[in-house]
Amino acid sequence: MTLAESAIGYEMAGLTGKTFISYPSQHTPLQEKKLNNASYEDVQNFMSGALNNEQMVEVLLRQGVSYVYVDRERYNGPHIWDRLDSIPILDVVAGSEDWRIYQVMTGKVEAYLDLEKRIRETNDFFEKIKLYKDLEGLFTDHDQYVGELLRELSIDPSFVVDFVNEGQYFSRPSEPGVTYDFLHNMDKATVVSNETNAVKRTVFIIKGDPKGVIFQHPTSALIYTVDIPHNSRLDFSIALDPIVWEYGKGDGVEYLISIEQGFRRNTVFRKYIDPKNISGDRRWLSYSIDLSTYGGKQVELIFKTQPGSQNDSRYDWAGWGEPRIRLNVLYDIIGDWGSLKIENDQYAEVKQVVLNLRNGKMKVLYQHPVSRVVKRVDLPENSELRFGVGMIPEAWDRGKSDGMEFKVFIQDPDNRHTLYLIFDRYLTPEDGVDQEWQDVVLDLSRFGGRRIDIIFETLPGPNNNYAYDWGGWSAPVIVEK
Repeated sequence: MTLAESAIGYEMAGLTGKTFISYPSQHTPLQEKKLNNASYEDVQNFMSGALNNEQMVEVLLRQGVSYVYVDRERYNGPHIWDRLDSIPILDVVAGSEDWRIYQVMTGKVEAYLDLEKRIRETNDFFEKIKLYKDLEGLFTDHDQYVGELLRELSIDPSFVVDFVNEGQYFSRPSEPGVTYDFLHNMDKATVVSNETNAVKRTVFIIKGDPKGVIFQHPTSALIYTVDIPHNSRLDFSIALDPIVWEYGKGDGVEYLISIEQGFRRNTVFRKYIDPKNISGDRRWLSYSIDLSTYGGKQVELIFKTQPGSQNDSRYDWAGWGEPRIRLNVLYDIIGDWGSLKIENDQYAEVKQVVLNLRNGKMKVLYQHPVSRVVKRVDLPENSELRFGVGMIPEAWDRGKSDGMEFKVFIQDPDNRHTLYLIFDRYLTPEDGVDQEWQDVVLDLSRFGGRRIDIIFETLPGPNNNYAYDWGGWSAPVIVEK
Protein backbone atom coordinates (compact mmCIF):
# COMPACT_ATOMS: atom_id res chain seq x y z
CA MET A 1 0.00 0.00 0.00
CA THR A 2 1.26 3.49 -0.86
CA LEU A 3 0.47 6.80 0.80
CA ALA A 4 -0.09 9.78 -1.51
CA GLU A 5 -1.99 13.05 -1.87
CA SER A 6 -5.61 12.62 -2.99
CA ALA A 7 -5.38 14.24 -6.42
CA ILE A 8 -2.55 11.97 -7.48
CA GLY A 9 -3.79 8.76 -5.89
CA TYR A 10 -5.62 7.48 -8.96
CA GLU A 11 -2.93 8.49 -11.47
CA MET A 12 -0.20 6.84 -9.37
CA ALA A 13 -2.30 3.73 -8.92
CA GLY A 14 -2.64 3.52 -12.67
CA LEU A 15 1.08 3.94 -13.19
CA THR A 16 2.29 1.55 -10.50
CA GLY A 17 -0.54 -0.90 -9.98
CA LYS A 18 -0.32 -0.28 -6.21
CA THR A 19 -3.13 0.65 -3.84
CA PHE A 20 -2.90 4.27 -2.66
CA ILE A 21 -4.37 5.72 0.50
CA SER A 22 -5.84 9.09 -0.41
CA TYR A 23 -8.57 11.55 0.51
CA PRO A 24 -12.07 10.27 -0.39
CA SER A 25 -13.86 12.68 -2.69
CA GLN A 26 -17.59 13.53 -2.80
CA HIS A 27 -17.94 11.04 -5.63
CA THR A 28 -16.66 8.11 -3.56
CA PRO A 29 -19.35 5.42 -3.07
CA LEU A 30 -20.77 5.20 0.45
CA GLN A 31 -19.29 1.78 1.16
CA GLU A 32 -15.81 2.99 0.14
CA LYS A 33 -16.18 6.06 2.35
CA LYS A 34 -16.90 3.79 5.28
CA LEU A 35 -13.76 1.79 4.58
CA ASN A 36 -11.72 4.95 4.17
CA ASN A 37 -12.96 6.70 7.31
CA ALA A 38 -10.22 5.08 9.40
CA SER A 39 -7.48 6.31 7.10
CA TYR A 40 -8.86 9.73 6.17
CA GLU A 41 -7.68 11.59 9.27
CA ASP A 42 -4.32 9.81 9.26
CA VAL A 43 -3.65 10.73 5.64
CA GLN A 44 -4.77 14.30 6.14
CA ASN A 45 -2.50 14.80 9.17
CA PHE A 46 0.44 13.00 7.60
CA MET A 47 0.40 14.97 4.36
CA SER A 48 -0.12 18.30 6.12
CA GLY A 49 3.14 17.99 8.06
CA ALA A 50 1.28 18.60 11.34
CA LEU A 51 2.59 15.43 12.99
CA ASN A 52 5.98 14.90 14.59
CA ASN A 53 8.25 12.17 13.24
CA GLU A 54 7.13 9.54 15.73
CA GLN A 55 3.47 10.17 14.93
CA MET A 56 4.18 9.98 11.19
CA VAL A 57 5.84 6.59 11.64
CA GLU A 58 2.85 5.38 13.69
CA VAL A 59 0.53 6.34 10.81
CA LEU A 60 2.63 4.32 8.37
CA LEU A 61 2.51 1.29 10.64
CA ARG A 62 -1.20 1.62 11.44
CA GLN A 63 -2.16 1.83 7.79
CA GLY A 64 0.27 -0.84 6.63
CA VAL A 65 1.97 1.56 4.20
CA SER A 66 4.94 0.24 2.22
CA TYR A 67 5.65 3.33 0.07
CA VAL A 68 5.11 7.10 0.28
CA TYR A 69 4.83 9.35 -2.77
CA VAL A 70 5.37 13.12 -2.51
CA ASP A 71 5.38 15.87 -5.13
CA ARG A 72 7.57 18.86 -4.32
CA GLU A 73 5.35 21.54 -5.81
CA ARG A 74 1.80 20.21 -5.95
CA TYR A 75 -0.72 19.84 -3.15
CA ASN A 76 0.92 19.48 0.26
CA GLY A 77 4.36 18.48 -1.04
CA PRO A 78 6.05 21.68 0.15
CA HIS A 79 4.96 20.94 3.73
CA ILE A 80 6.56 17.52 3.98
CA TRP A 81 9.23 17.46 1.27
CA ASP A 82 12.06 18.04 3.78
CA ARG A 83 10.25 16.32 6.63
CA LEU A 84 10.28 12.91 4.97
CA ASP A 85 14.05 13.13 4.53
CA SER A 86 14.36 13.48 8.31
CA ILE A 87 12.84 10.05 8.99
CA PRO A 88 15.51 7.33 8.71
CA ILE A 89 13.01 4.48 8.14
CA LEU A 90 12.14 6.07 4.77
CA ASP A 91 14.57 5.30 1.92
CA VAL A 92 14.27 7.03 -1.46
CA VAL A 93 13.79 4.37 -4.15
CA ALA A 94 12.75 6.55 -7.10
CA GLY A 95 12.34 10.20 -7.95
CA SER A 96 13.68 13.38 -9.48
CA GLU A 97 14.06 17.00 -8.41
CA ASP A 98 10.25 17.35 -8.21
CA TRP A 99 8.96 14.03 -6.88
CA ARG A 100 10.06 11.07 -4.78
CA ILE A 101 8.90 7.63 -3.78
CA TYR A 102 10.06 6.44 -0.35
CA GLN A 103 10.07 2.83 0.81
CA VAL A 104 9.14 2.15 4.44
CA MET A 105 11.98 0.11 6.01
CA THR A 106 10.05 -1.66 8.75
CA GLY A 107 13.18 -3.34 10.12
CA LYS A 108 14.40 0.03 11.43
CA VAL A 109 11.15 1.10 13.10
CA GLU A 110 11.69 -0.31 16.58
CA ALA A 111 15.23 1.06 16.95
CA TYR A 112 14.19 4.46 15.58
CA LEU A 113 11.15 4.90 17.82
CA ASP A 114 13.19 3.86 20.88
CA LEU A 115 15.93 6.38 20.02
CA GLU A 116 13.43 9.19 19.39
CA LYS A 117 11.84 8.47 22.79
CA ARG A 118 15.21 8.66 24.55
CA ILE A 119 16.06 11.93 22.77
CA ARG A 120 12.73 13.43 23.76
CA GLU A 121 13.12 12.42 27.41
CA THR A 122 16.75 13.55 27.80
CA ASN A 123 17.21 16.99 29.34
CA ASP A 124 21.01 17.23 29.45
CA PHE A 125 22.13 18.95 26.24
CA PHE A 126 25.34 16.98 25.64
CA GLU A 127 23.69 13.65 26.50
CA LYS A 128 21.09 14.51 23.86
CA ILE A 129 23.92 15.23 21.39
CA LYS A 130 25.31 11.70 21.98
CA LEU A 131 21.90 10.31 21.06
CA TYR A 132 21.81 12.36 17.86
CA LYS A 133 25.07 10.66 16.89
CA ASP A 134 23.31 7.28 17.19
CA LEU A 135 20.89 8.39 14.48
CA GLU A 136 23.66 8.12 11.89
CA GLY A 137 23.52 4.32 11.87
CA LEU A 138 19.82 4.36 11.02
CA PHE A 139 20.09 6.58 7.92
CA THR A 140 20.96 4.89 4.63
CA ASP A 141 21.86 8.25 3.08
CA HIS A 142 24.49 10.32 4.94
CA ASP A 143 23.13 13.57 3.46
CA GLN A 144 19.73 12.81 5.02
CA TYR A 145 21.44 12.35 8.39
CA VAL A 146 23.22 15.71 8.06
CA GLY A 147 19.96 17.35 7.03
CA GLU A 148 18.25 16.01 10.15
CA LEU A 149 21.06 17.38 12.36
CA LEU A 150 20.66 20.80 10.75
CA ARG A 151 16.91 20.72 11.39
CA GLU A 152 17.41 19.86 15.06
CA LEU A 153 20.49 21.98 15.84
CA SER A 154 20.93 25.63 14.91
CA ILE A 155 24.61 25.24 14.00
CA ASP A 156 26.74 26.32 11.04
CA PRO A 157 26.59 23.43 8.51
CA SER A 158 30.40 23.47 8.30
CA PHE A 159 30.65 22.26 11.89
CA VAL A 160 27.46 20.35 12.69
CA VAL A 161 28.78 16.81 12.09
CA ASP A 162 32.03 17.44 13.98
CA PHE A 163 30.08 18.98 16.85
CA VAL A 164 27.80 15.95 17.17
CA ASN A 165 30.77 13.58 16.96
CA GLU A 166 32.81 15.44 19.58
CA GLY A 167 30.16 16.90 21.88
CA GLN A 168 31.56 19.01 24.71
CA TYR A 169 35.11 18.40 23.41
CA PHE A 170 34.41 20.05 20.07
CA SER A 171 36.71 22.75 18.73
CA ARG A 172 37.34 24.25 15.33
CA PRO A 173 40.46 23.27 13.37
CA SER A 174 43.47 25.38 14.33
CA GLU A 175 44.29 28.36 12.17
CA PRO A 176 47.57 28.23 10.22
CA GLY A 177 50.64 28.77 12.39
CA VAL A 178 49.11 27.72 15.72
CA THR A 179 51.83 26.49 18.08
CA TYR A 180 49.85 26.09 21.31
CA ASP A 181 46.19 25.26 21.94
CA PHE A 182 45.10 26.07 25.51
CA LEU A 183 41.95 23.97 25.27
CA HIS A 184 43.98 20.95 24.23
CA ASN A 185 46.37 21.45 27.16
CA MET A 186 43.92 22.10 29.98
CA ASP A 187 45.23 19.07 31.88
CA LYS A 188 48.63 20.80 32.16
CA ALA A 189 47.21 23.99 33.70
CA THR A 190 46.84 24.89 37.38
CA VAL A 191 43.35 25.89 38.58
CA VAL A 192 43.01 28.41 41.41
CA SER A 193 39.45 28.56 42.79
CA ASN A 194 37.40 27.90 45.89
CA GLU A 195 34.80 26.04 43.79
CA THR A 196 35.06 22.42 42.70
CA ASN A 197 33.79 22.81 39.12
CA ALA A 198 34.76 26.41 38.44
CA VAL A 199 36.83 25.46 35.38
CA LYS A 200 35.97 22.86 32.75
CA ARG A 201 35.88 22.28 29.01
CA THR A 202 32.64 22.78 27.10
CA VAL A 203 31.13 24.44 24.00
CA PHE A 204 29.15 27.67 23.58
CA ILE A 205 26.93 28.04 20.50
CA ILE A 206 26.23 31.69 19.73
CA LYS A 207 24.03 32.55 16.75
CA GLY A 208 24.81 29.20 15.16
CA ASP A 209 28.57 29.61 15.66
CA PRO A 210 30.04 26.87 17.94
CA LYS A 211 33.40 27.24 19.66
CA GLY A 212 35.27 25.09 22.13
CA VAL A 213 35.40 26.93 25.44
CA ILE A 214 37.34 27.03 28.67
CA PHE A 215 34.44 27.57 31.07
CA GLN A 216 35.66 29.69 34.01
CA HIS A 217 33.30 30.79 36.77
CA PRO A 218 34.44 33.82 38.81
CA THR A 219 36.48 34.24 40.83
CA SER A 220 39.08 31.84 39.45
CA ALA A 221 42.43 31.68 37.68
CA LEU A 222 43.90 29.21 35.21
CA ILE A 223 47.71 29.20 34.98
CA TYR A 224 49.71 27.80 32.05
CA THR A 225 53.49 27.55 31.69
CA VAL A 226 54.22 28.11 28.00
CA ASP A 227 57.10 28.88 25.65
CA ILE A 228 56.29 31.97 23.59
CA PRO A 229 57.62 31.83 20.00
CA HIS A 230 59.00 34.90 18.27
CA ASN A 231 56.56 36.81 16.05
CA SER A 232 53.48 35.32 17.69
CA ARG A 233 50.04 36.38 18.90
CA LEU A 234 47.40 35.15 21.34
CA ASP A 235 44.02 34.73 19.62
CA PHE A 236 40.81 34.14 21.58
CA SER A 237 37.15 35.05 21.99
CA ILE A 238 35.10 35.75 25.12
CA ALA A 239 31.41 35.29 25.86
CA LEU A 240 28.92 34.25 28.50
CA ASP A 241 26.82 31.14 27.90
CA PRO A 242 23.69 32.30 25.99
CA ILE A 243 21.57 30.39 28.53
CA VAL A 244 22.20 33.21 31.04
CA TRP A 245 21.52 36.14 28.69
CA GLU A 246 18.55 37.31 30.74
CA TYR A 247 17.89 40.41 32.79
CA GLY A 248 18.28 39.84 36.50
CA LYS A 249 20.89 37.10 36.23
CA GLY A 250 23.89 38.92 37.69
CA ASP A 251 25.94 41.92 36.60
CA GLY A 252 28.37 40.50 34.07
CA VAL A 253 31.98 39.31 34.20
CA GLU A 254 35.43 40.85 33.93
CA TYR A 255 38.01 38.89 31.93
CA LEU A 256 41.75 39.33 32.52
CA ILE A 257 44.92 37.86 30.99
CA SER A 258 48.26 38.34 32.72
CA ILE A 259 51.77 37.23 31.80
CA GLU A 260 54.27 36.55 34.55
CA GLN A 261 58.01 36.21 34.02
CA GLY A 262 60.22 35.92 37.06
CA PHE A 263 58.74 38.22 39.69
CA ARG A 264 57.08 40.57 37.22
CA ARG A 265 53.44 40.27 36.19
CA ASN A 266 51.81 42.36 33.44
CA THR A 267 48.09 42.48 32.64
CA VAL A 268 47.88 42.31 28.84
CA PHE A 269 44.09 42.10 28.53
CA ARG A 270 41.13 43.34 30.59
CA LYS A 271 37.51 43.44 29.43
CA TYR A 272 34.16 43.64 31.24
CA ILE A 273 31.05 42.35 29.46
CA ASP A 274 27.43 42.07 30.57
CA PRO A 275 25.25 40.37 27.94
CA LYS A 276 22.57 39.90 30.61
CA ASN A 277 21.87 43.63 30.51
CA ILE A 278 23.73 44.94 27.44
CA SER A 279 22.41 43.57 24.14
CA GLY A 280 25.58 44.55 22.27
CA ASP A 281 27.54 42.00 24.32
CA ARG A 282 25.35 39.10 23.14
CA ARG A 283 27.89 37.75 20.65
CA TRP A 284 31.40 36.37 20.36
CA LEU A 285 33.92 39.13 21.13
CA SER A 286 37.23 38.22 19.48
CA TYR A 287 40.72 39.59 20.20
CA SER A 288 44.34 39.13 19.14
CA ILE A 289 47.21 40.18 21.42
CA ASP A 290 50.77 40.76 20.21
CA LEU A 291 53.20 38.57 22.20
CA SER A 292 56.42 39.80 20.53
CA THR A 293 57.66 41.28 23.85
CA TYR A 294 57.83 37.76 25.25
CA GLY A 295 59.19 36.00 22.15
CA GLY A 296 61.70 33.25 22.92
CA LYS A 297 60.83 33.19 26.64
CA GLN A 298 59.06 30.77 28.96
CA VAL A 299 56.30 32.50 30.93
CA GLU A 300 53.24 31.85 33.04
CA LEU A 301 50.12 32.92 31.17
CA ILE A 302 47.14 33.43 33.47
CA PHE A 303 43.45 33.52 32.52
CA LYS A 304 41.27 35.07 35.24
CA THR A 305 37.58 35.90 35.63
CA GLN A 306 35.92 37.97 38.32
CA PRO A 307 32.35 39.25 38.91
CA GLY A 308 31.10 42.72 37.99
CA SER A 309 31.08 45.86 40.10
CA GLN A 310 28.25 44.59 42.36
CA ASN A 311 30.29 41.46 43.15
CA ASP A 312 27.33 39.39 41.97
CA SER A 313 28.64 36.07 40.62
CA ARG A 314 25.22 34.49 40.04
CA TYR A 315 24.99 32.90 36.58
CA ASP A 316 28.48 34.15 35.68
CA TRP A 317 28.98 31.34 33.17
CA ALA A 318 32.02 32.83 31.47
CA GLY A 319 34.05 31.25 28.70
CA TRP A 320 37.24 31.74 26.71
CA GLY A 321 36.63 30.67 23.11
CA GLU A 322 39.46 28.59 21.61
CA PRO A 323 42.49 30.53 22.96
CA ARG A 324 45.59 29.73 20.90
CA ILE A 325 49.10 31.06 20.31
CA ARG A 326 49.66 31.66 16.61
CA LEU A 327 52.67 32.66 14.55
CA ASN A 328 52.45 35.46 11.99
CA VAL A 329 52.06 33.42 8.80
CA LEU A 330 53.49 34.49 5.44
CA TYR A 331 52.19 31.53 3.42
CA ASP A 332 49.49 29.03 4.37
CA ILE A 333 50.20 26.08 2.09
CA ILE A 334 46.83 24.35 2.51
CA GLY A 335 44.79 27.55 2.74
CA ASP A 336 45.89 28.63 -0.74
CA TRP A 337 44.83 25.30 -2.27
CA GLY A 338 44.06 26.71 -5.70
CA SER A 339 47.68 27.81 -6.18
CA LEU A 340 49.14 24.32 -5.59
CA LYS A 341 50.43 22.19 -8.44
CA ILE A 342 49.61 18.53 -7.76
CA GLU A 343 51.47 15.71 -9.52
CA ASN A 344 50.24 12.24 -8.58
CA ASP A 345 49.93 8.69 -9.85
CA GLN A 346 46.50 7.39 -10.84
CA TYR A 347 45.66 6.01 -7.39
CA ALA A 348 47.66 8.47 -5.29
CA GLU A 349 45.02 10.64 -3.62
CA VAL A 350 45.88 14.19 -2.55
CA LYS A 351 43.34 16.16 -0.53
CA GLN A 352 42.66 18.29 2.55
CA VAL A 353 41.53 16.56 5.75
CA VAL A 354 41.19 17.49 9.43
CA LEU A 355 42.76 15.29 12.14
CA ASN A 356 42.92 15.42 15.94
CA LEU A 357 46.65 15.45 16.63
CA ARG A 358 48.87 15.99 19.66
CA ASN A 359 48.67 19.78 19.36
CA GLY A 360 44.92 19.89 18.70
CA LYS A 361 42.69 19.68 15.66
CA MET A 362 44.75 20.40 12.55
CA LYS A 363 44.24 20.76 8.82
CA VAL A 364 46.35 18.18 7.01
CA LEU A 365 47.67 17.92 3.47
CA TYR A 366 46.87 14.22 2.94
CA GLN A 367 49.26 12.84 0.34
CA HIS A 368 49.25 9.18 -0.71
CA PRO A 369 52.40 7.95 -2.55
CA VAL A 370 53.64 8.50 -5.16
CA SER A 371 52.78 12.20 -5.35
CA ARG A 372 54.20 15.69 -5.35
CA VAL A 373 52.65 18.97 -4.27
CA VAL A 374 54.37 22.15 -5.44
CA LYS A 375 53.96 25.64 -4.00
CA ARG A 376 55.67 28.71 -5.54
CA VAL A 377 56.60 31.47 -3.07
CA ASP A 378 58.61 34.69 -2.81
CA LEU A 379 60.71 34.37 0.32
CA PRO A 380 61.82 37.23 2.60
CA GLU A 381 65.44 37.26 3.75
CA ASN A 382 64.75 35.16 6.86
CA SER A 383 61.95 32.61 7.09
CA GLU A 384 61.08 29.12 8.29
CA LEU A 385 58.97 26.28 6.91
CA ARG A 386 56.95 24.61 9.69
CA PHE A 387 54.81 21.48 9.53
CA GLY A 388 53.99 18.22 11.24
CA VAL A 389 54.49 14.88 9.53
CA GLY A 390 52.97 11.48 10.22
CA MET A 391 50.59 8.68 9.29
CA ILE A 392 46.98 8.39 10.45
CA PRO A 393 46.14 5.83 13.19
CA GLU A 394 44.26 3.46 10.85
CA ALA A 395 47.63 2.69 9.17
CA TRP A 396 49.48 1.81 12.38
CA ASP A 397 48.57 -1.89 12.60
CA ARG A 398 51.43 -4.27 11.95
CA GLY A 399 51.24 -5.86 8.53
CA LYS A 400 49.22 -3.10 6.88
CA SER A 401 52.02 -0.81 5.75
CA ASP A 402 55.80 -0.80 5.50
CA GLY A 403 55.85 2.93 6.19
CA MET A 404 56.24 6.04 4.08
CA GLU A 405 59.03 8.34 3.05
CA PHE A 406 58.49 12.10 3.23
CA LYS A 407 60.72 14.53 1.33
CA VAL A 408 60.83 18.30 0.86
CA PHE A 409 62.78 19.86 -2.01
CA ILE A 410 63.56 23.43 -3.00
CA GLN A 411 63.80 24.26 -6.69
CA ASP A 412 64.59 27.46 -8.58
CA PRO A 413 61.80 27.89 -11.19
CA ASP A 414 64.39 29.23 -13.64
CA ASN A 415 66.76 26.30 -13.10
CA ARG A 416 64.70 23.12 -13.25
CA HIS A 417 67.77 20.87 -13.28
CA THR A 418 68.82 21.60 -9.68
CA LEU A 419 66.96 20.28 -6.63
CA TYR A 420 67.90 20.93 -3.00
CA LEU A 421 66.74 18.21 -0.61
CA ILE A 422 66.04 19.92 2.73
CA PHE A 423 64.01 17.20 4.48
CA ASP A 424 63.94 13.40 4.22
CA ARG A 425 62.28 11.13 6.77
CA TYR A 426 61.07 7.54 6.68
CA LEU A 427 58.26 6.70 9.13
CA THR A 428 57.34 3.17 10.27
CA PRO A 429 54.36 3.52 12.62
CA GLU A 430 53.70 -0.24 12.71
CA ASP A 431 56.78 -0.60 14.95
CA GLY A 432 55.31 1.84 17.46
CA VAL A 433 58.22 4.25 17.05
CA ASP A 434 56.64 6.83 14.73
CA GLN A 435 53.02 6.80 15.84
CA GLU A 436 53.17 10.37 17.13
CA TRP A 437 53.12 13.08 14.52
CA GLN A 438 56.46 14.88 14.49
CA ASP A 439 56.86 18.65 14.38
CA VAL A 440 59.46 19.97 11.96
CA VAL A 441 61.04 23.43 11.54
CA LEU A 442 63.26 24.08 8.50
CA ASP A 443 65.38 27.20 8.10
CA LEU A 444 64.88 28.76 4.64
CA SER A 445 67.33 31.65 5.10
CA ARG A 446 69.78 30.24 2.53
CA PHE A 447 67.07 30.82 -0.08
CA GLY A 448 66.08 34.27 1.29
CA GLY A 449 65.02 36.99 -1.12
CA ARG A 450 64.35 34.51 -3.95
CA ARG A 451 61.37 33.05 -5.76
CA ILE A 452 61.35 29.30 -5.23
CA ASP A 453 59.21 26.17 -5.62
CA ILE A 454 58.70 24.12 -2.45
CA ILE A 455 58.03 20.48 -3.33
CA PHE A 456 56.37 18.06 -0.90
CA GLU A 457 56.89 14.46 -2.01
CA THR A 458 55.68 11.14 -0.58
CA LEU A 459 57.02 7.68 -1.46
CA PRO A 460 56.18 4.13 -0.31
CA GLY A 461 58.37 2.19 2.12
CA PRO A 462 61.33 -0.09 1.24
CA ASN A 463 59.07 -2.98 0.17
CA ASN A 464 57.24 -0.70 -2.26
CA ASN A 465 53.97 -1.49 -0.44
CA TYR A 466 51.46 1.27 -1.15
CA ALA A 467 48.67 -0.26 0.98
CA TYR A 468 47.58 1.91 3.90
CA ASP A 469 50.14 4.60 3.12
CA TRP A 470 47.82 7.15 4.65
CA GLY A 471 49.87 10.11 5.77
CA GLY A 472 50.67 13.71 5.14
CA TRP A 473 51.75 17.12 6.39
CA SER A 474 49.86 18.95 9.15
CA ALA A 475 49.45 22.73 8.96
CA PRO A 476 52.39 23.48 6.63
CA VAL A 477 53.20 27.21 6.75
CA ILE A 478 56.01 29.63 6.06
CA VAL A 479 56.65 32.18 8.82
CA GLU A 480 59.14 34.94 9.45
CA LYS A 481 62.15 33.74 11.36
